[in-house]
Amino acid sequence: MVRMILRRLGVAAITFTLASVLIFLLVDLAPGDPAKLLAERRYGANTTVENVAQVRSELGLDRSAAERYLSWIGHALRGDFGNSFQNGRLVAQDLTEKVGVTVILILCAAVFALLLGVLLAGLGAWRPGGWIDRATRGVAMAGVSVPMFFLGPLLLLAFALKSPLFPAIGESGPASWVLPAVTLGCSSAAIFAIVTRVLVEEAMTQQYVITSRSVGALPGAVLVRDVLPNIAPQAVTVFLTQVGFTLLPGTTIVETIFAWPGIGDYFLRGLLFRDFPVMQAVLLLFVVVLIVLNLMADLVQGVLDPRVRRSLRKGTT
Repeated sequence: MVRMILRRLGVAAITFTLASVLIFLLVDLAPGDPAKLLAERRYGANTTVENVAQVRSELGLDRSAAERYLSWIGHALRGDFGNSFQNGRLVAQDLTEKVGVTVILILCAAVFALLLGVLLAGLGAWRPGGWIDRATRGVAMAGVSVPMFFLGPLLLLAFALKSPLFPAIGESGPASWVLPAVTLGCSSAAIFAIVTRVLVEEAMTQQYVITSRSVGALPGAVLVRDVLPNIAPQAVTVFLTQVGFTLLPGTTIVETIFAWPGIGDYFLRGLLFRDFPVMQAVLLLFVVVLIVLNLMADLVQGVLDPRVRRSLRKGTT
């Protein structure tokens, strides 16, 4: 297990390095000139070429790309992401203030996705091929098909404007978490339900399940005692993947719809202004979270799956 962890950490370090280079290049090569935008904001309509050159020098944009990358990643590893071009504040300070809001949103959406996904998969597996199974499949497919930017305004219209059951915008307590969490977690719940249902179907054809049923075990007991423990490693991996690749980037959409002052909204505002430090810091933070989630998935699979443990003991993993 220790060797596996060390290997995964080595892969994570390489992934982080390559991702940081890609983030820097993508932001650096994006169209637009932040020095010109900042100079126009500072000097107004009387902005001159000299003013733009002065601002570019102040921001360090007149140095080579390699110098700027090494300087940026060196400071970033120490928690210093520079100052925002928009307001001059430390980006690390802004992230510290906003990260709590985004964490609340992701946690609520993850809990909703887990509960709904398990419920849909369990109902479908309880009576496979029946009308309940077909209904849950239909609900899951609808959840996958409806995009967040459509579902969010629809929920706002139905449950905040027409029927004011929940606050429309802003983060003001548990009641305001419901609609954003449902919007963010609906797609992940549907995908998790579909994948879990497939895993259950595959497990039900295995010999150990057939043996349990042949000796008179009830379907519910077989599902809980035999099937779920065997699909748990794959299900956990799928769930953590959904958190990293769907919930995390989805915050940029949901926080904008519901006016949440989180990291997703912060990133979009930086994108509109071409705020290099903000964009790079948020993207790098997303990469770190994805790497951590992947490491967690590997560790959970190693702990829960006896086949992985056996292969580790043999030195084949």
